[in-house]
Amino acid sequence: MILAECRYQMVMYDRGVSCLEAALEAGVDHPIAHFALGYCRYVCAEQTYSAVDASTGEPIVVDARGYRGALLEAVSAFERGLSGGELDSQIYWWIGTCLERAGFSNAARNAFREARDERRRCRRVPGRGDRAGVGG
Repeated sequence: MILAECRYQMVMYDRGVSCLEAALEAGVDHPIAHFALGYCRYVCAEQTYSAVDASTGEPIVVDARGYRGALLEAVSAFERGLSGGELDSQIYWWIGTCLERAGFSNAARNAFREARDERRRCRRVPGRGDRAGVGG
């Protein structure tokens, strides 16, 4: 896990994926490890399957099939991190982001709704304050 954190901090997401997968195979089963793997896979998908359009400066997908597959692998990792804890709202938000970018807008809307609902539940349950926050 420490090596995975170092790779993450050094913006070596592909190596972070390898380290996190090894840690999970060795028995680490913590929501943050699954979250980190999902995030690293998401970043790898962006880096591997997209490029910047020279005329517009906007990112474009250069391999739609590979991109979609990589994003769905990220979703799988994120889903394994769902635990009923306060990180769940962030995980649902990232699941929604990946699904939206992969072209699954209905599923993405459902994930974003789960993120919102989970954030609201966290605010109502003592000991599960709104420390986690959600992007988007």
